[in-house]
This record gives sequence, structure tokens and C-alpha cells, in this order.
Amino acid sequence: MRETKLSPRLSAAAAFVPEGARIADIGTDHGYVPVYLAEKGICRFIAASDINKGPLSSAIRTAKERNAEDKITFLLTDGLTGMEDHNLDTVLIAGMGGETIVSILENAPWTAKDNMTLILQPQTKIPEVSEYLSKIKKPVTDAVLARDAGRLYLIIKAAGSGAYEPTEAEKYAPRALLDKKDSLLPEYLDSLIFRLGRAKAAMAGANIENEKLTEALTGLEAMKEEAAIWHR
Repeated sequence: MRETKLSPRLSAAAAFVPEGARIADIGTDHGYVPVYLAEKGICRFIAASDINKGPLSSAIRTAKERNAEDKITFLLTDGLTGMEDHNLDTVLIAGMGGETIVSILENAPWTAKDNMTLILQPQTKIPEVSEYLSKIKKPVTDAVLARDAGRLYLIIKAAGSGAYEPTEAEKYAPRALLDKKDSLLPEYLDSLIFRLGRAKAAMAGANIENEKLTEALTGLEAMKEEAAIWHR
């Protein structure tokens, strides 16, 4: 039987899972990531949760088809509710809005512990996720971009504990992307600069000044210039 093949977005998220992790995949949908991790033997414990019965049933069906159902604990629950007793050290949340991700983590404050690794792929509101990680002192230790179905996605890994004070620009594009010379970074920066530039223009038209937005644009432009040096 062939191994489960993940989309580029989910493959990038799965690549951040530490060896021997005790992980929960929140909003597991079809369960592809937990099944993939089970097949690879990467984790000591795998939980897959969803708030809706339909997606969780799909995940269970996927696991049964791949003979992996005995390696995964399936939970019908809202976010991380009821997971405190599973001794998790890794949480993966992909494909949700940033506000939802923050809400899930806020409702499970134990995820801020030093030994916890958070693997997050927000669809929207990326700065809000960065600000929350700064608030709980959970530094972004790695980040990667993935192209999936014609769209760029940001996947971040936050681990350990310590001061994390990203600039306004780094709230959108973590420094790790520049440090590792992510090949998709210039394109990602262009899209951010275009989108934020339009937002700034709209605010200016309404006589609204947004200092954070201005700072973010300035920082992203500087990041783009730095990236251009190695991307030529």
C-alpha cells in the first residue's frame, strides 16, 4: 500500500513535527496528516480532533483505509477542549483563520508551556497569531512557505520559551524565512506589499493614518531588498 500523499501545504506542516512527539491535529478534516504521521512512525502519540461529526468520520474512514486506526486517538471536541490529560507536547492547527487559532490556544493555556511546540498555518490574520505568540513568549523558531493550488501559504513553528518581539513586518513574514533564504519569499513579499499598500491607500483616502501599517510596509520593503541580494 502506498504511503499517504499530502498536499504541499500539509506536507510543509508535517515536516515541522518533532521526532517522538505527542501531537494533536486540530480540525483534522479528512485526517490525512495524522495518518501520514502514523505511517511514518514519527510520533509516540497522535490525536485527531474535529468539532463536527462529518469531518471526524471522514478522518476515521481514512485511517481505516490505511490500516492506521489503532495508532490514532479520535476526538469529537471543540479545539483542544478535554485534551489536557493526553500529555501533549505538540499541537498542529492548519487551515483556520488566525483569530480562530488564537482563540483555540487561549482556551487551552497549557499550550504556552516551555515544552510545547506549536505548528500553525493561519489562513488569515497572520499578525494576530504573531502577536499572541509574543504575548505568551513562544518564539517562532522556523517558518516556511508552500505553494498549494496556486496560492502561497505560511507555516510557522513556535517552540520553547523566551522573549519574542517581532517587528511589524516580521508579524507578516517571520525572520526565519529570510534567514533560510526561502525561495518563495520574494513573491510572498510582493503580494504582502501590494495588499498592504492598497489598504494604506484606502485609509489615506479616508484620512486615516495607521502607524503600524506604515511600519509594516517599510519593513517589508527592506526585507524585499535584502532578499533580492540572494535571489538574483
